[in-house]
Amino acid sequence: MKRVIRLVVPALVLALWLSACDRAPTPGDEITAPTFSQVAEAEGRYIVVLDNAADPAAVAASYGVQTRFTYRHALTGFSAELPDAARQALEQSPVVRWIEPVRVHEIAQQQQAPQAKGGKPGKPDKPDKPCRGKKCPPPPPPGPSCNQGTGDPTSNDDLTDLWGIRRVNAPQSSTWINSPVDVDIAILDTGGDLDHPDLCILDAVSFDPFEPTPDDFHGHGTHVSGTAAARDDNGIVVGVAPTARIWIVKVCNQFGSCFNDAIVAGVDYVTAHADQIDVANMSLGGGGSDQAHPLDPIDCSPISGDAEHLAICNSVKAGVTYVVAAGNNGADASGFVPAAYDEVITMAAMNSSDQAAGFSNFGADVDLIAPGVGILSDFPGGGTATMSGTSMASPHGTGGAALYIATHPGALPLDVRAALIAAGQWWAGKGGLHPEPLLDVKSF
Repeated sequence: MKRVIRLVVPALVLALWLSACDRAPTPGDEITAPTFSQVAEAEGRYIVVLDNAADPAAVAASYGVQTRFTYRHALTGFSAELPDAARQALEQSPVVRWIEPVRVHEIAQQQQAPQAKGGKPGKPDKPDKPCRGKKCPPPPPPGPSCNQGTGDPTSNDDLTDLWGIRRVNAPQSSTWINSPVDVDIAILDTGGDLDHPDLCILDAVSFDPFEPTPDDFHGHGTHVSGTAAARDDNGIVVGVAPTARIWIVKVCNQFGSCFNDAIVAGVDYVTAHADQIDVANMSLGGGGSDQAHPLDPIDCSPISGDAEHLAICNSVKAGVTYVVAAGNNGADASGFVPAAYDEVITMAAMNSSDQAAGFSNFGADVDLIAPGVGILSDFPGGGTATMSGTSMASPHGTGGAALYIATHPGALPLDVRAALIAAGQWWAGKGGLHPEPLLDVKSF
């Protein structure tokens, strides 16, 4: 994995980060959902997609380019800051398929009110200074044994606070009751609390050069992980797929911004471990569409012009099921990626009154709806938090996919998607205009 030791932040990106500082988690804050109606780009930074037989490092070196990330599994290529002369020279190379600007996504979170166990306010630790130019320390070893018996989830006295877990009928799933769930889940997000007692973290990596450790300095990634797979320790939180093994893949920074060259690097990492990772959750998104290249109108075409889409396509082909957030604009999800991609399972959000969340995206690209308002889950520092957003609906779907895979080893992503949709309770949808199945995992 390449580490960046020098990074120039363009004015557009710096402004985006500074504005995002206002959304940094503090107790009791209400955070407005980001709007993804337009494509935001990182000025001067590009993803270069190469022929599969090319060597990304060698190609970059031959043009005097210092890479930010190199890709070898989900696609072949690299990302880098490219002066105009270098970009124009690369465009003429016979091994270059296309060059595209790096886009800026955001986590799909609506609001949060962090609370530690015992009712005291909680917040994540401040990040350490980046270890640029030094050898970054390895992540700590996994927490409590993933093979430990964790008791009977139905004995959890606080299960009444987990309305989402109950609404998707997880307590009626025999796999849930007999956890731990023997499945591996990748969480592509803001990182994770590597010491949280609820989380069985098997591996953790960071693709954020400013935050080279996979620790979660935002809280979003830890919260998502807990909803998907928190162990049953008779505490406050239990996930949809209790004690499933979690792979923390940090692709978003402490402000919730996610550059899609880092996202592609995360997908590349997941694909490299597709023999172990079963499901990947992406509670993030940005402006874009599922529009195919005009010269080759086929989804997942090697000349599609969308590196993020191509990477996810190839990762799905490798056997990884992707579950993603629909987005928080209250708009059609067709304008947001990865939600609009056909190869993923796209999750909309509902509230505890069985009504669509006002912020939730909708439309033909949405596959299922799940709880996403007032969701209690884990938070850095060993505490808990309540958050809302399609970010919170997505890990319910990820946990559901994990339950299905646990009882159907080797199931292909298309089979998992079909099973979740078929098992869902048909739901009228927003205003009755956008019906979709409500996630129901009791049969898994």
